[in-house]
Amino acid sequence: MVWKKNTRGLAGTIIFHGGLIALMIVLGFKAPFPPPAEEGILVNFGTNEEGAGFFEPQHQEYAPPVVERQQEEITPPVVKDPVEDLSGNSKREAEDLMTQDIEDAAAVNAQKNREEELEKKRIEDARQKELDRQRQAELEKKRIEEERSRQEEMERKRIEEEERQRKAQQ
Repeated sequence: MVWKKNTRGLAGTIIFHGGLIALMIVLGFKAPFPPPAEEGILVNFGTNEEGAGFFEPQHQEYAPPVVERQQEEITPPVVKDPVEDLSGNSKREAEDLMTQDIEDAAAVNAQKNREEELEKKRIEDARQKELDRQRQAELEKKRIEEERSRQEEMERKRIEEEERQRKAQQ
C-alpha cells in the first residue's frame, strides 16, 4: 500500500536527481584546454645566481618600468636665532643642550613593565587569598548551620519520643 502511494514521488525524485547529475557531468566536469598561466607573486629567496645583487629582478610579464632615482643629499637650512641677550650672545648658545645619556629608554620601559607585572601579580594574589578566605568562611558558616539544624532535628526527635513515651504510660 505504501509503495503505491509513494511511487510517483519516488520516480519524480529519481528522474530529477538523475537529470542534475547528467547536467553536471556534461557541463561541469571539463578541464579548460590549455590550462591558464600561473599567476602569483614573484618571490626572490636569493638561492640562485639571479638572487645575488642589490636589486630585485622583475618578472617579464609584470615588470613595471624601472626608474632609477638619484638620492640627493639634503642639508637642513641654517636658522639664525633672532633673539639675542644684552651681551650679544644668542639665547640658544647660552643654553646647554639637554640630552639623556644615563639610561636607555627601552631598559626603562622593560623595568616599568616588569614592575607593573609584579604589581598586578601581587594584587591578583591578594584577591585570590581574599576569595579563598571568603570561601572558607562561607563553608564554615554552612557547616555550622548544618550542625545546628542537625542538633535541632535531634532535639525535636527526642522531645517527640519523650511525649510518645509519656502518652504510652498514661
